[in-house]
Amino acid sequence: MIWYGNAGHFCDAGRCQFHMCTEVGEYMISTIGEYYPNSSPDKMKPIGVGSKNFYETYVFTLDGTRCGCGCGLPGYNLSEIDGIRYETPKEANEGHMKMIEKYIHLTKQTQEDP
Repeated sequence: MIWYGNAGHFCDAGRCQFHMCTEVGEYMISTIGEYYPNSSPDKMKPIGVGSKNFYETYVFTLDGTRCGCGCGLPGYNLSEIDGIRYETPKEANEGHMKMIEKYIHLTKQTQEDP
């Protein structure tokens, strides 16, 4: 498992003040939130649909490449395979950790299958 300080997904992630990214086996788990698209600190916007979806976690499969800027982030297939949205940072933190546990378990199962 590898932790990254960068956002792992979302083309406008530079405007998100909350981000977590973890590589687990062949998966990347990325959580972003606190999206301020207009650089205004008092106008946080939801991500996607739903008026209270301020955070999201998505899971992607890795493609075997690495980011060219030197940050170390893995390359990934653009279609998410799992995801959930949250209202609060507490839910987002907990949700990210639950996804890590889920994909650690899936990775172990895959390694144990003949």
